[in-house]
Amino acid sequence: MRRTSERRASAGFTLLEVMVAVAILGIAMTTILYGQAQALRAQARTQNVTLATMKAMEKMNEVITVGRFELPGVGESEEGAFDPPYDYLHWTLRVEENDILPEMIKDVYLTVSWDTGSTRRPRDSRTKGSGGGSVEVCMYLATL
Repeated sequence: MRRTSERRASAGFTLLEVMVAVAILGIAMTTILYGQAQALRAQARTQNVTLATMKAMEKMNEVITVGRFELPGVGESEEGAFDPPYDYLHWTLRVEENDILPEMIKDVYLTVSWDTGSTRRPRDSRTKGSGGGSVEVCMYLATL
């Protein structure tokens, strides 16, 4: 008779063992999902920085080749947005006096920014109103 009762006692899991296993599984899954969410946020930020850098270099090339003599004056700035589908990226072009050779060189700064709170912004996984970011490019132009 002892063999029968020993087999029944060890034949399955107790409710406490099942609850501990489910709790451990829940904690592990939460950690994995949090890591996945962080990876998606990092990917979205990287994509925004890459696109903003690409568009900044494109705009700076346009400034050099087409509008070099149409730059704003020293201390002034211009603003605008890129054409669709990049219209969520906004640019600001400002010209400043060079500290070393102000009569020969202009410092041209181009800032490209984006807002992750925009409803037109499909590439970002952040929640609405959580902010944005920007990329700034600086170029020195000789005024010979």
